[in-house]
Amino acid sequence: MNERKPIRLLFLHARVGEGHTQACINLARCAEQKGGISDIHIYDCFNIAHPMASKITRMLYIWTIRYLPAMWVFLYRRRSPLMRFIHFVARVLMRWALYRNLSRIIRNIEPDAIVCTHFFPLPPLYNLKKRHLFKIYTVVTDGDLHPLWTYEGVDTYFIAHQNAKGTYNEKTLRANIITAGIPIGAEFKRKPVDRVREKLGLSNRFTVLITGGGEGMGPIENIARHIDKSLSDINLMILCGRNERLRERLSNTSYKNETRIFGFIDNIIDLYDASDCVVGKPGGITTAEVFARGKPFVAHIAYGGQEEGNIRRYKSNKWFYIAEDIKEIPKILEEILLVGEDKKREGEIISSSDRGVSEKIIEYILTDLKNNVK
Repeated sequence: MNERKPIRLLFLHARVGEGHTQACINLARCAEQKGGISDIHIYDCFNIAHPMASKITRMLYIWTIRYLPAMWVFLYRRRSPLMRFIHFVARVLMRWALYRNLSRIIRNIEPDAIVCTHFFPLPPLYNLKKRHLFKIYTVVTDGDLHPLWTYEGVDTYFIAHQNAKGTYNEKTLRANIITAGIPIGAEFKRKPVDRVREKLGLSNRFTVLITGGGEGMGPIENIARHIDKSLSDINLMILCGRNERLRERLSNTSYKNETRIFGFIDNIIDLYDASDCVVGKPGGITTAEVFARGKPFVAHIAYGGQEEGNIRRYKSNKWFYIAEDIKEIPKILEEILLVGEDKKREGEIISSSDRGVSEKIIEYILTDLKNNVK
């Protein structure tokens, strides 16, 4: 009896923000722990297209979010013929930018499956799939499935929650649709709060983490100012990501509460473990990781777009707070502060989190490939 050949997996992401990239890394790390896989490859699609593509795209995205947020929401919602035309042009450009180099990579690796955590590679993959034998699995890292994700040729979509199915069109109905959750990392063991705070140079008292994601976006300065003005005897941790200008401004600002300013860091888990609550924009990965650490999340309504779907996903969770105005945040924190170290609360948050999603997705992919041997 012939043995099955080891499986080769190609993971594709795009570094626009950290969520898509982190999801890809989480899935690849999980796959490394499984048997029967001979090769695992990870590529940033923007680097495949051109080394400057990622930087330029990130700059345009951040500039639009910061200075023209209404335009971003308008573009994202795609409710007019003009927007449909813009999205069509975007698909054509993505296919043109990636096709040649991605084709070369696929010829060299000969993957059995390609796992995408961003929509950028989907247009060229549809054409390349006609020439090569591989399956396409797309993992959606936000609460909703935008039309740019929906493309012919995808074998299986992994979506965050059941309600995301409402955005599917007829093309994607041909694919398998699996409600899986958000693929977060596998580091579950929490460190003692007092030790983590000591490591970070903080007193052992109520601690709030303010984050703007990997790019340090959102009204972080105003949020920090309102919290510092309204609450006393607390710790503030402010995560600025790659936004060096923001980090410099905050470092030169005086706060009455004990405050630590951070730039971009690889291991955010320590900051989650040191905090009693996280305040930030509701990115898919960020919110899922916070709940997996057993912490309440306060979402400020800074932007629309993909984050609207994340809010819809979590709004029924009583430990997910929505601040329509940043002036409401101190009152929400006072409410959380009154709850204190409630183990029942912590257990409820963790039970509603996305723990184990990466393992479930990889197990599904491996089983599907073994059941459909070429």
